Formats: sequence, C-alpha cells, structure tokens
Amino acid sequence: MSSVKKALLLCGLSFFIFCAALPGAAVMLDRASPPDLSRYHNVSPVVLDADGKILRAFTVEDGIWRLPVKTADVSQDYRAQLMDFEDKRFPAHHGVDFLALARAVVQLVQNGHIVSGGSTLTMQTARLLEPRPRSIAAKFIEMLRAWQLEAHFSKDDILQIYLTLAPMGGNIEGIRAATMLYFGKEPSNLTPAEAALLVALPQSPTALRPDLYPARAKAARNKVLMRVLPQQMAAESLDDPLPQRRKDMPFLAPHLARRLIAENCPTPCRSFIQRDLQSALEQETQKFVAELPRQVSAALVVVENDSGNVIAYVGSAGFFNTARDGQVDMAAAVRSPGSSLKPFIYGIAFQDRLVHPATMIHDAPAMFGGYAPRNFLRDYAGDVTIAKALQLSLNVPAVKVLDGISPSRFADLLARAGGMLVMPAGDAAPALPLALGGAGIRLEQLAQLYAAIARGGDALPLRYHAGQAQGTAQEFLSPESAGWLTTILRGVENPSGFLAQRFAEKQHRIAFKTGTSYGFRDAVAIGFSARHTVAAWVGRPDGAPHDNFIGLDTARLMLRGFDLIWNANPAAEEELLQERRFGKPPAALRRYPAPPVSAAIGQSKNFRILFPPKDAVVSAGNSKPVTLEADAGRRPYTWLVNGAPAGQSLLSGSLSWRPAGAGAYRITAIDATGAHDSVEIWLQN
Repeated sequence: MSSVKKALLLCGLSFFIFCAALPGAAVMLDRASPPDLSRYHNVSPVVLDADGKILRAFTVEDGIWRLPVKTADVSQDYRAQLMDFEDKRFPAHHGVDFLALARAVVQLVQNGHIVSGGSTLTMQTARLLEPRPRSIAAKFIEMLRAWQLEAHFSKDDILQIYLTLAPMGGNIEGIRAATMLYFGKEPSNLTPAEAALLVALPQSPTALRPDLYPARAKAARNKVLMRVLPQQMAAESLDDPLPQRRKDMPFLAPHLARRLIAENCPTPCRSFIQRDLQSALEQETQKFVAELPRQVSAALVVVENDSGNVIAYVGSAGFFNTARDGQVDMAAAVRSPGSSLKPFIYGIAFQDRLVHPATMIHDAPAMFGGYAPRNFLRDYAGDVTIAKALQLSLNVPAVKVLDGISPSRFADLLARAGGMLVMPAGDAAPALPLALGGAGIRLEQLAQLYAAIARGGDALPLRYHAGQAQGTAQEFLSPESAGWLTTILRGVENPSGFLAQRFAEKQHRIAFKTGTSYGFRDAVAIGFSARHTVAAWVGRPDGAPHDNFIGLDTARLMLRGFDLIWNANPAAEEELLQERRFGKPPAALRRYPAPPVSAAIGQSKNFRILFPPKDAVVSAGNSKPVTLEADAGRRPYTWLVNGAPAGQSLLSGSLSWRPAGAGAYRITAIDATGAHDSVEIWLQN
C-alpha cells in the first residue's frame, strides 16, 4: 500500500472516530453557541401590491438580492429535483448522512481525490448561515451545526433557510430572487429545465451563471435533468433556452415603497396598491408631461373613499427622469394648493350658518387690512351666489368668508381632518391668504380632505398598508354641508377636448376643484366620485414657475385617472354622488355683508401713480431699488406689490422698493381715504 493511500486511510479512520463522537460534541456546542440565524433574517425589504405581488424590493446592506420565501411557495418540481440531486435521504437523516459520508471517504481513498462531498442539505444550510473557507475543520463544524439545526428546527424550516440563502450567481441569493431576476416570475411555477438550472447553480454560482457562461450553465443543468428525471422527460427539456440576461426586479409605486420601508413597515409590507391601475397611471403621467417643459413633473394619488385605502400613488413623472427630478416624491411634498382649499372655507361657513349656497355676495376689489386679493382673471363678477363664487373660484368672496370664520380656526379644523397646513417662513399664524393657497399642504392630504366630502363629511385617515390600523372616522363637515359642496362642485365645467366630451356622453358622476398657485408654480386638481377620490399635481419640483399652466389643465390628468378606474370597474361609474339641493336661503342669509375690517376701494379721478407708468418696462440691474411715486391723494400712501404689502409713504408720495428679480409686477397705491390706483410693469435686469 502506497504512503498516500495509508495517509488517506488514516484520515478516513480519524473521520469515523470523529463521527462517533459527534453527538456529544453537538450537545456541548448547542449549549455554548446556539445557531446564528442573522443572515437568514437579513432579507431584502419587499413591498407588495394588494394581491401580494412584488411592487418593489430592495437589496440588503451589501447589495445582495435576498428575498424572503416560504417553502410552500416554491415549485414542488424544484424541491423534488433538489432533494433527488443533493440529498436523497434528507427527510430521514438527522443532519449528517453517515452513509453518504462513508461513500465519500471510500471514494477519496480509492481515487485519491474527492468524488462526492457527502454534504447534506442541512450541512449546506449550516455553511450558508456561517460561511467559512472550505477545509476538513470547516466540514466538521458544518456537521456539528447541522446536527444542531435538526435539533431546533423542522425539516421544512431548514429547507426554507436553504431556499432563502442558496447562492445563485452574482448578487443573487435564494430561490425567489433567482426566479425573479432570471425568469421574471415567482418560484411557484417552474418548468423542469428552470428548476434544474437553479438546482445546479449553487454548486458553482459564479462559473455557472447563465447570463455569462451559457455553455457551462447548460451542461450543469442538463446533468441535473438526466440524473433526476426519467430519460424521456429529461430529453424533452435538454434544449430549453437559458435566460440570456438578467431581468429587472418589479418597480411599481417606487416612491411609496421607499417611504413604507423607511417608516419600518414590517416586510413583506402589503400595500393596497392595485397593480394594473398603478401601472396605467404611471404610464399616463409620463405621457401627460411629455408635452410640457422638460423640468415639469406630476403626481397622482387615488383613494378608496369608504376605507381610506390608497390604491394608487404616483410620486413623479418617472423615478429615473433626472431632468424632472423624478426621485422627489411630489405626492408627499408640501406645495401650495392654490384655490383648492376654497370648498372647505365654504363648507365650514355652511355648518356655521354664516352663509348658504344661495347667499348673495359681492365680488369687487376690497381691502382686508393691508391685504388686497385679486381674482385670477383680474375682473370681478359683482353680485353672485356663494355657489357661483365657488364654481368660478372667485378670490374676494372666499377671503371675505374666511375672514368671517377666522383663518386660525379654519387651519385648526383642517388639521383635525388630516390637512396639516405649513405656514410660509416668518408667518407666525394663519392669515387670509390661506384662501388663495398662501400655505403649503401635501397632495395626499388634499385627497384625504376631498374624500371626506364624498363620505358625507366624515374625515378618515389614509391607509397605505395592511399593517396600519384602521383609523376612526370623525365629523369634519356636516352631511348637509358635504352634500351642498358636492352639488356645487358637480357643476364645475369640465376641461375642453376629447375627455370632456367622453365624460359628458357617459354622464360620469364626479365633482372636482382645481387650484393654481401664485406664479403658476403649482397646479392641482382633485375630484371625487361615489367610490374614489383622485388628486393630481403638476409643477416643477424646484418650485420655479412654468408659464400659463393652470389647475384646469391638471384636471385632464385627474379625469384620466377616473377613466382608468372605471374601465377596470364599470360598476363604480354608475354610483351617484351624495348631492343635496339647497333651494332659497333663509332671510338672515340672503346676503353676506363685507367684513367689518374691509373697506370698498373706489377708483379716484385724481389719485394716481406717477411712476412707474402703466405697462412700463423698467430696468433694475443688480437688484437696485425702484422709486415708486404717487400724487393727489391723502397720505400716508400704502403700497402693494402683487397683492403683498411693500411699505408706506408717510411724508412724501414716494417709496424706495427693492424688487425680488426680473418679471411682471402689479403695483398698487392706496391713500388714507381708500382711493387707489394700480399699474402693471415688466422689470428687467
């Protein structure tokens, strides 16, 4: 007998002695060092849709895809092939298959090299939990750990750990990550060839990657097929194609998924997102902004009214669109709502019995302390009903009514209903500009507020995932107020074009309101039907203006959202909104008087602005001050620029004003009697 064979025989004898001592050593190890399952528990965070399918997954800290999986969710064919190829006696042994080990040692002695390793699936699982360089000592530790695992866990549990951690090439670990990235599907329904490839891959995950080394991968796969399947069945799968490149992991509702994981939603986190609707709305949003300047983005939120569940959430017009700052979640960003808070001003005034929908109110220039709101189109309607003032989105009537209910109280009531207003920097308390969008709010919160109208006045917190407790509904508006608002908003004119015609033909039941912030920075449209609320925003994430794009334009995107909802669920289209007729107002509410603090402003024949003249182009290089001058009035003169106070002229008729930058400005001067004059100018650097 050669010296080599003597050494190998001695090695084998030592090995059998070790095996005899293994049970006692395993008991001692178990007491001193329990199994470390940290790698198994460190899985990729996953967010699911309402049906349990992946919306988005994230890699673990070291960039590995390691998706959680349950044994029952894995193809039975794969499990059968795995055990037949790797560990036929897996159901019977206690972690170490001594027959397989004996065979491996005999083959080693006879051939002088390793023919088979003798590792069971449990031993491989132990190695996956605690990776270490391969050696005889490492093999002994794996045997001890395998015995330990069998003592603590069921066969199903051990197999589940293996299925989660098995290396599948590159940064892919586990059967589920492999099937998603190689085949684009869950592991529950694999072909024999797909299953065989995934059985073979862990033997040499780098060398057998099908996207890099297809010939090797095919040979290894076919070896598994020929060993574990009947010859005829194996032959039918030998020429099945291999995946030529990795597929993308599902990537829907990326902003919401990122947010839910950041908020520690237990993974897998099951959202209420309806997959087909979400996908269609993401595509529709990208199509919508394709006709707009390249920096403009858009966002959409769809709420199920009865439950408050968010069933679609589009945070931008393309997550990877850098020109549009696509990774910024504009559905959760604080932006100006424009005029979209006006319905709640009137709704609160309705239940306060301050006004009635048929109350007459005068729309004309007015002063509220130092604040002089203007209508969007800069003309005035005179006497109108409250209902008409809301439908036309008139500014002065809304400010008058807000003044009557108090801006602070209004903001507090919105906050209780889920609409947290963010005041501009430097503003200590809510003020009258709230009526025109002079505070920030999130699009999702606007959706929550409008869903309360659809619900008959009850506010309900939004729900984003199944682990979130169901909120308690509380009355925000009275049923009467909510019904009146629904009737009024149902009468708002639809956008022009194909969509408007289609909606008119089918008599779709929706009510909506739009809003445009100062300088065309934000345009919103929020609509509700009996079952759903859809909120849309369009603007630049950096807050810069985009010329002449208004809330009514955004309504086209919002209406398209309803169109997609109803295409998927035609029954929802037929339900009617909870409208309420309002008739004539009681005598005490026939007319709403001007607030005591306001005074009508009449155009003076003598008082006028001398400089700058009307429609002037004024140069103000390097932001140098511009002298404003008026004459023929009683001092002091109060100056407003774009509706905001700019200062007073106490002793003379002039004021030094430093503009914010180039652009269009409206300058108003008001004397001590209330006489006023206004000019519009263009300032250039």
